[in-house]
Amino acid sequence: MQFDRAKLKAVILYACGSCQPSELGAVKLHKVLYYTDMIHYAHVGAPVTGATYRKRPFGPTCDQLLPTLAELVRERGIEVREVDYFGYFKKEYLARREPEPNRLNSDELRLLDEVLDFVCRQNTAKTISDFSHNRAWELAEFGDILTYTTAFHLFPNQVSPEALEWGVTQATEIEAERSQGDSLDYESYSAFRARVLQTGHVDCYVLDDEQKTAVISQRGMGEALGFKSAGGDALPRFLRGERIAPYLGGELSDKLENPIVFQGLSMGPNSPPPRPVYGYDAAILIDVCKSIIKAESDGKLLKRQEHIAKQAHIIVGASAKAGIKQLVYALAGYNPSTEEVIAAFKLRYYGPNATYEI
Repeated sequence: MQFDRAKLKAVILYACGSCQPSELGAVKLHKVLYYTDMIHYAHVGAPVTGATYRKRPFGPTCDQLLPTLAELVRERGIEVREVDYFGYFKKEYLARREPEPNRLNSDELRLLDEVLDFVCRQNTAKTISDFSHNRAWELAEFGDILTYTTAFHLFPNQVSPEALEWGVTQATEIEAERSQGDSLDYESYSAFRARVLQTGHVDCYVLDDEQKTAVISQRGMGEALGFKSAGGDALPRFLRGERIAPYLGGELSDKLENPIVFQGLSMGPNSPPPRPVYGYDAAILIDVCKSIIKAESDGKLLKRQEHIAKQAHIIVGASAKAGIKQLVYALAGYNPSTEEVIAAFKLRYYGPNATYEI
């Protein structure tokens, strides 16, 4: 990311001018910059300042903040003073001038106002520090850079119970309407599930075994990570490459070389027999994602591979609360608490030995 020092100065001046001195100390100023840049990146694909953030004990910190503050003090743009705060020294910042006109656009100012209200007025330095110990912070080692792709861990991306409930209702209605008709068109069902879960086509399955094993096909794993190869071989080539292979380890590499083979879904009574599907236990996807994230943190990925790391962060975040097995259950349309409805759906359209797939 390109760092814009002038914009960082503008954000600092605006923040210091918008808050009472008692509301904004050093800890909170770091967090204002972090959340402003990360949230803006998540929404529009670019940060406001492009500053660098690292994992520290009290949450993310901005590498460029201290030298930029020193520069503003020399320019008489701000005044920094230390005050007593329950027996400790606390820094306070007073703006002595306005930011440069038009340096920040209206959307950036609107976001900054929201971040300032949350960080400075709704939290203490302690609570905002604790709050910033998020999934992105937990995945990094102390001193590591928190890349902008980790911004997606700031947002809840677990499938909501409301979405699943809506899906079950729709499945029941469709089953009732089509009970006398032909088998449900495959593409229509994929589109239906995509609408429920607000996701694209991901080749996920729940095997009809005792454990209800959650499986992602080799092609689906590649699609989930942003690979476009129609043949499904782009992911294996990437994982065998010198930039990522050292991060996988022997055990994970062995699992990737020995996929689960199972029968795919029938497309209907007049369609060719289903082909074998090569897939992996869903937990392997998380191990692969963590390996990619570590390689990214070490600077091993090429620029054209950044979208892969971005997807890896999204997947890890999506599975953080419920676990990858439950995530795949949701993606595949399998909900144990509504198994009767889903089973009726499966029996009606796919036969007694079907898997669930989106």
